[in-house]
Amino acid sequence: MSIEKNIENYVQIWKGKARKKLGRTLNSRPMTSRGMRDELSGSIKQAVEKVKHAFKK
Repeated sequence: MSIEKNIENYVQIWKGKARKKLGRTLNSRPMTSRGMRDELSGSIKQAVEKVKHAFKK
C-alpha cells in the first residue's frame, strides 16, 4: 500500500466527516448525504488497498 494512496484515502474520509458535520449543522440534507458518500468511498478505497497489500505478500 503506497503512502500516497493511504493519505488520499484518509483525506477523503476526513473531508467526508467534515462535510457531513457541516451539513447536519446547517440542516442541509444534500451536504450531509454528500459527506456520508465521501466518507464511505474513502473507507472502501482504504479497505481495497489493504486487501491488495495482503495479497501482494
